[in-house]
Amino acid sequence: MLLRSGYLTFTLEVSSTPDHATVSYRQRLDPEFKKLDHGTDWHIPNLYHATYLIKFQKPGCEERVITFEGGESNGPVHADIVCNGRAR
Repeated sequence: MLLRSGYLTFTLEVSSTPDHATVSYRQRLDPEFKKLDHGTDWHIPNLYHATYLIKFQKPGCEERVITFEGGESNGPVHADIVCNGRAR
């Protein structure tokens, strides 16, 4: 954890099976998701302790959204994504 301007922040590791899914995230009360500019397996830096929705997407697969309580745990977050027969 890092201390910045009086707030505790952390880096959240994100991964998926299958890997290389697109990851987007937002605080629970934010209106829009922010897209991570790198797919899984990667990390989201400088998150404040809050409730987050972490969205995993991959072509040919079902979208998966995981609620994560930052502060109670600092991760990691892993998503098992259900895909059709051709998606990998």
